Amino acid sequence: MGVMVLENYSVFPDSTTNLPFAFELLFHDEPEKRHIFTTRTEDDMAHWVKMLQNSSYQHWRDQYDDLISKLNSIYDQKHKEASFMIKNLSKNRIQSTTFIPSRWPVTSNNSKVKPTVSEEDLIKF
Repeated sequence: MGVMVLENYSVFPDSTTNLPFAFELLFHDEPEKRHIFTTRTEDDMAHWVKMLQNSSYQHWRDQYDDLISKLNSIYDQKHKEASFMIKNLSKNRIQSTTFIPSRWPVTSNNSKVKPTVSEEDLIKF
């Protein structure tokens, strides 16, 4: 009995042995060591491989990076829309307006503050 710390590893179906429904766990810092596991069915093997792949730090890091990229894309689009609206507002000589960005500045007590933009700031923009 023992424990394997699942960090910095790859897991995939094993095709190098004659064992039925086998999969291999390979640690990147010890590539010479192969850990081969077998299951009773192909579905069980596929399930284990998928669960182990989805449990890795790298998988969750990739998920995080993907979500950050999507959020930044949304922010960039909203920022472009807000910039266009502000430029149009400045042409109409509006006294002042509330600028609504996608990301609010946060104060020390974590309450959101809506910044106000003056007409001069709009014209500079």
